[in-house]
Amino acid sequence: MLRPLLFSLLMILPAAAPAEVIRPVSEKSSFQIALEGERPVLVLFQGKNCAACRAVEQWIDQLSGELDGKVDIVSLDIDENPYTKEAFGVEGTPTLLMFKDGEQVGGMVGATAREDLRAFIAKSAHIPL
Repeated sequence: MLRPLLFSLLMILPAAAPAEVIRPVSEKSSFQIALEGERPVLVLFQGKNCAACRAVEQWIDQLSGELDGKVDIVSLDIDENPYTKEAFGVEGTPTLLMFKDGEQVGGMVGATAREDLRAFIAKSAHIPL
């Protein structure tokens, strides 16, 4: 009797949301503001149906403890923000660009292993990880 009730509750309750490590931005709102922050900013250019982008998001989420307070992380949907995509020459997803003091200091295209992503972030942001 209790098992069907619990099952039906699980079916109607929303799934737990992932940690909000990556803050979505758009060209219409906060993209430029995000780049002008005090810390280095990692921008993930991604598409809605990009499986490789989701993999990179998972790696970033796993690195969030090491990045906390050292790097701000934002994402930008290239389909919803075509002008910003063009302005930065983004042709494929995922594309990761690192900015420091408003200037681009590093870039990487495509999904990669977690440790390679970690090394890219450390090198581009000039921070120890």
